[in-house]
Amino acid sequence: MRITALADDVAAKGYEAEHGFSLFIECGDEKILFDFGASDAFLRNAAAAGADIGAADYAVLSHDHYDHGGGLESFFAANPVAAVYAAREIFGERYSRGGKKYAGLDRSLKERFRDRFVYVGESAKPGRSAEIASLKKEDIVYPVRGEGLCTSTDAGLVPDCFEHERYLLLASEGKRVLVSGCSHKGILNIVNKFCPDVVIGGFHVVGEADDEAGRARLVKLAEALSDTGATYYTGHCTGMRAYSVMKEITGLRLYYLAAGDTVTI
Repeated sequence: MRITALADDVAAKGYEAEHGFSLFIECGDEKILFDFGASDAFLRNAAAAGADIGAADYAVLSHDHYDHGGGLESFFAANPVAAVYAAREIFGERYSRGGKKYAGLDRSLKERFRDRFVYVGESAKPGRSAEIASLKKEDIVYPVRGEGLCTSTDAGLVPDCFEHERYLLLASEGKRVLVSGCSHKGILNIVNKFCPDVVIGGFHVVGEADDEAGRARLVKLAEALSDTGATYYTGHCTGMRAYSVMKEITGLRLYYLAAGDTVTI
């Protein structure tokens, strides 16, 4: 399995950085695009990396935020046939900063590209090599950071429970690989549920390294992740400062995956 980061807040030389997330996954004879970044930058990075977006068999959208689905329309133009698998709950009204900033997708995409979306429930099998999975309420056993993320309902703004978040499970060389976008439901909850050998994705802990209490939480998280025995490739909403704190924990196999970087599993 070969995974190339096409969008991230940090980029290797010759690649564009943006606040977004996108991966091009080659698993057996299947090619999968996981998330689309915040813009069309993932396409330029794909060209630089030699990743043929037009050859993707299908795509997966991890959740309903602009920094993961902002490049959707560009994907549809670059690949006129591949389906995009996503939770039924995407295209809600999502906000950050307690409702001050719209953080969702372009909601017009739902109708303009209605034939390109495949809406899934708790799980789905989009191809031979992959499974789309989710977490239920009873799977949330570790605390989850809210950080002012919310959704608009008939009753007004409420904290987002991320019913629209999905994960991708892959098998390679006897290893179980989990791909997550931002892990809004808690990276420990996700790992506890699926027990992967390899995890790729953001941890949603950006800003935690800004004070002593946050750094203490990062150390505790890193120690818990180390205890799982899995190998982690992270980026985007983890943040470089939080990554640096966690990287220092003895025994934690943690690596940063910037735009343009490739990992072979």
